[in-house]
Amino acid sequence: RDFPLPAGTYDLLAEDCSHEQLYMEEGLPVNGVYSVIAGGGMGGAGDPGTTTVALINNSSEDICYAYYYPVGSSSWGDNALLEGDVISPGQRMWFSTPQGIFDLRAENCNHQEVMTSGSVDLRGGGVYDWAVTGSASSGGGSSSNPMLTVYNDSGQTICYVYISPVTSDTWGESWIAPGDGSSIPSGNSRSFTVSASSYDLMVQDCNGNEIARQMTFIVDRDATWTVPGSGGGSSGGSTQHRVTLYNNSDLTICYVYFALTGGAWSNDQLGSSEVVNPNTTREFVLNAGTYNFLAEDCNGDQIDLQENVVLERNLDWNIFQRSP
Repeated sequence: RDFPLPAGTYDLLAEDCSHEQLYMEEGLPVNGVYSVIAGGGMGGAGDPGTTTVALINNSSEDICYAYYYPVGSSSWGDNALLEGDVISPGQRMWFSTPQGIFDLRAENCNHQEVMTSGSVDLRGGGVYDWAVTGSASSGGGSSSNPMLTVYNDSGQTICYVYISPVTSDTWGESWIAPGDGSSIPSGNSRSFTVSASSYDLMVQDCNGNEIARQMTFIVDRDATWTVPGSGGGSSGGSTQHRVTLYNNSDLTICYVYFALTGGAWSNDQLGSSEVVNPNTTREFVLNAGTYNFLAEDCNGDQIDLQENVVLERNLDWNIFQRSP
């Protein structure tokens, strides 16, 4: 149902036929065309089973498609916007999701990606502001908050991940849980959108037994925490440093491995879908120690090997090899 309104700031309220509140939004600036999706279990202000996502279009593109799917799902599902809805730059629209942890994706009217945000925590109900930036022509935007990637090299399945600000005296709730499809098998990773800050991290197996923890982990930009195996020593309280891989070669790097000197190689740190293209970078976070570094192309052929690298501060790993 369309309602013509003069430009201004409004409070919106939608109720069902029993006068039960379905949706409420206060202080909404209306200066264009907006859509509020308040049906099908919408719970913007009171339904404990859903969360309202306010898609704020800060990009340079018209957005016609918005998708959400549970972390671990293989399909984006259906468009969350109504057919014909267009979110122009500077405007916003709302849609509802079940409570949980979801990946969010916005596309322009040509089905080109504008921005994807991974592992967004929508468990709190209420309204979640999702600011979409970037453009399809620039390869899509990224969330304004950094991504914390937990890479599981422990040899066990991770079923609970705790990400607690260092200022907190409790771990809070796990960001994933058994049964919701978001566990992290060994050799796999999962990314979480967090605010730039310092965190204490802990992971547990499916029986609630602690696998590893890392205290005072700085996430001021996208970062990866590699959960060590039983032979890698405890990560509790260890100092960690960034290794920034600069691919200055003309080869695509598909596999990256680290090994403590004298120890076994880790699993591939890029996972099954990520690569480091020529003239791009990739960051890794490792415990302090002495390591061997190995990078391979997509055929598994060695591109670069660095041995006995002492990691006692952040360092750059420059790869210059050219293809024959």
